Amino acid sequence: MSAEAANRPTFLLRVDCEHVESRRWAGGVEPEVAGTPRLLALLAELHVPATFGFVGLTAREYPQFARAAAAGGHAIAGHSLDHAGPYAGRPVQQQEEDMEQMAAAIEAACGVRVRGLATPCHGLIDGATLEAAGHSGLDYVLNFSITAEAPSPLAPAPGMEEMARPVLVPSARLNVVWDWTHLQPGWPPFSDEAARREWAAAIDGASREQGGAVSLIIHPWIVELNQEYPVLAELLGYAREKGFAFSTFDAVASAALANRSPAAAARERA
Repeated sequence: MSAEAANRPTFLLRVDCEHVESRRWAGGVEPEVAGTPRLLALLAELHVPATFGFVGLTAREYPQFARAAAAGGHAIAGHSLDHAGPYAGRPVQQQEEDMEQMAAAIEAACGVRVRGLATPCHGLIDGATLEAAGHSGLDYVLNFSITAEAPSPLAPAPGMEEMARPVLVPSARLNVVWDWTHLQPGWPPFSDEAARREWAAAIDGASREQGGAVSLIIHPWIVELNQEYPVLAELLGYAREKGFAFSTFDAVASAALANRSPAAAARERA
């Protein structure tokens, strides 16, 4: 890879699939059921890969969506077993059981053993979450509680830098933005113009940084309710015009693990 290619900004689209949240806030699963295939079709049309984070129960109830995402070349991550609450504060064994059951449900649905956890409920995790993720064989945990200082989008969690197989977390360089719905307390009505300004500002900021990265988190049921498809297509096109490389968190994790310190790599080989 050339230095120019390596220094291109990275766009990481994350799609959280969660029919339980659609039922909770929108009164039914119909928005999730309608939105997921529409999103898959849009991403195929735009040739944009994404990381689909499935709630384990969603993959179990709608395995066709998990299979379609995997068949479309998207990375498959987990989004907890049931989206019942944050991981932070739970005993480590309970967190590990949740991750194992989540991973098993997704693997049964689409044949993919997930490498990453896209944490629910505002990404609240603690040290026990990282311990449980390591025990469960996960490579990365996407969250808003624990971040690393590194130039790449994912890096070993603090204190794990020299471990043979660390759990990766987002770095402070990863600019995260998301969609929203007024159905959830505290959020205003969705606005195409507000989303366009916020998402474009994140793209502009990352494009000015060497190795800058943006993660946009969207939800099929919210995209469907808001009819976000046109503004989403517009902003993905804008990222492409700004020179962003579209990637998945699985691919970024593979690169981060391959580039860890020689001493840590030697310990893994041993």
